[in-house]
Amino acid sequence: MRLTNPLATIQEWYDAQAVEIRETIAFFIIAYTPGLESTGETDDSVATMRKWLEPGQTDDRMQIVGKTIMCRALIEYTCRNHFTKEGWGAIGTRIAFAKDYLTKRSNERLAESASKMIERLPFRSAQWRKAGEAWQTLCVTALADGALKAYEVEGRSNRQ
Repeated sequence: MRLTNPLATIQEWYDAQAVEIRETIAFFIIAYTPGLESTGETDDSVATMRKWLEPGQTDDRMQIVGKTIMCRALIEYTCRNHFTKEGWGAIGTRIAFAKDYLTKRSNERLAESASKMIERLPFRSAQWRKAGEAWQTLCVTALADGALKAYEVEGRSNRQ
């Protein structure tokens, strides 16, 4: 049985996420990856992320595993707070603080925007936490170090 390319696994997870989550992850991956650039337009960032994840770019399993480890680490580092209830509590606190500050400064337009963000927090939090649960499952199964090592070794065995 041939093991699945781990980049295909990440891409499948990524494509299953809500638009906001895909856009946010694309932003972070592009921002933190040297040499990976997009125009900054949201659609272009998501397309850049999808292209970066394309499993067919190389058949060198060491490079595939390296990119997988880098992607796994970047998502964990940049999205950790978005994947937890506690993280969303902190996000809500920051938005509420900003709303109060903006209200005191008589910036009603931005204060209203913050109010709308607060109203959407439960929905956004639920989406992100669901994505985080699926991500954590992948990290202890298909994207775990042992699974990546098996994928890499299988590639060496197939060349012999």
